[in-house]
Amino acid sequence: MNQEKRNENMEINTLERKKQEKMALSNKLKKEINALKEKRDEENKSVSRHKALRQQKNQEKDSKKSRLEQVQKELAKVQGELEKSYEAYKKEHNQVYWKYQTEPVSRKEEERILEKLEELEKKKEDAKKISILKKEQKDLKKEVRQITTEANIHHKIVTQRADRSEKYHQEMIKTYNQIDELEEEIDQLKEKISKVRSKNKAKKTVRATERDQMAEKSLEKFREQGKITLGAIARNE
Repeated sequence: MNQEKRNENMEINTLERKKQEKMALSNKLKKEINALKEKRDEENKSVSRHKALRQQKNQEKDSKKSRLEQVQKELAKVQGELEKSYEAYKKEHNQVYWKYQTEPVSRKEEERILEKLEELEKKKEDAKKISILKKEQKDLKKEVRQITTEANIHHKIVTQRADRSEKYHQEMIKTYNQIDELEEEIDQLKEKISKVRSKNKAKKTVRATERDQMAEKSLEKFREQGKITLGAIARNE
């Protein structure tokens, strides 16, 4: 009987130990999930931050490209009307003006010279405008390249961070599944422990009943033996 009870206790202890081990592992995995969640959330914050910066750079780039297109159209229009550089028109303007100032000319010739000076002044200003537009075109192209590089850097960071976030997320899902399996196994162990305890309790009740019955029989037998002895004594008297 004592051996049977020891076996029952051993079975309960074994099941309890397995349950505690699985609960400890489940708690450990829950802590791992919290750590993974923190890492994933940090990556997501970085993704959002660099997405905003990328968008800002793309907007800057679009604005610069729009202005660059305007400059190129203005250049094409003005350059089509000119044959010389600003310095060449300036030199020619100075020469004509010097001639006008130093040489006697007829009224008709004077009118022609003044028209020529006016024409050269306009071409000189247009040529100067071309020089300014070309510099702006050069600067804009450089800025577009620089902004594009910066936008690409932010895009690369977004991609890398998003990949890491997804990796952490998948690890979380995997760990959640492991916890679900452990929780199911823990529930099964709890059920087994409950059944074993109920079974042991039932056995204990049966044993107690059997002991009571044996005691009752022993008492009944003792009573019968007592009656026999008393009867024998009475007959002898």
